[in-house]
Amino acid sequence: MERILSYCEQHFLEEISLESMAKELFLGKFYISHLFNNQLNTSFSNYINALRIEKAVKLLTATKLSITDVCFSSGFTCTRTFNRVFVKRIGVPPRKYRAYQQAEFESHLEKESKA
Repeated sequence: MERILSYCEQHFLEEISLESMAKELFLGKFYISHLFNNQLNTSFSNYINALRIEKAVKLLTATKLSITDVCFSSGFTCTRTFNRVFVKRIGVPPRKYRAYQQAEFESHLEKESKA
């Protein structure tokens, strides 16, 4: 499992599938799928999407990249999928998330300047 997770973390920004990973690691795709479901209680695709959304959140918070650039820089190949997965995992669309984070940051700065 350690090899599988390490492979995912190294390649989640690329186009990755159970088939391609199984081939690279000389394992069966059904075996890998079984490990994800039984040991992590999630599917392979959900795990990869979680890594990609984690990257997107960092980019939205720390950069001024456009939402489209964040999408592609996070390993997604389709903005529609990116938005759908982002809302499912975070609860709001990426644009709204960024606006909220910026407002929180500005509020924090304002409180510090008054202290």
